[in-house]
Amino acid sequence: MNSAFDTLQLWARKACHSAGLAVRKEPAREPAALPRESVAYRLRAWPTLPPSQCNARVWRLMSTMSVRPVDRGWMLEQSRLAPEELDALIDTLRRDRVVEVIELPASPLRDPQPRSAPALQRATART
Repeated sequence: MNSAFDTLQLWARKACHSAGLAVRKEPAREPAALPRESVAYRLRAWPTLPPSQCNARVWRLMSTMSVRPVDRGWMLEQSRLAPEELDALIDTLRRDRVVEVIELPASPLRDPQPRSAPALQRATART
């Protein structure tokens, strides 16, 4: 089933094509299959960072971390920091003891194994 975004994008392409406008084609987006993180981080205090870590991406990330806990997968996706940069930032925050490390429970909403078609039909029939 197509998402609303995909439907609107298809409609816009058709409208632009019929109007003679060029449309840039983007590759199909796959949902990110990030592994479930076992910990999240929440900023308790603003640290003094080394100059190599003082940039807008880090400050935006820490702003979010000061409001709510976030896991490493979310940080990588949203901040667009390189994994090495993010690991260095987390190490700095942990070393300075300005971050709270929160153990995450296993999420019952995330199904680790994709369901087969008969299992989906049974689950759908129950609702």
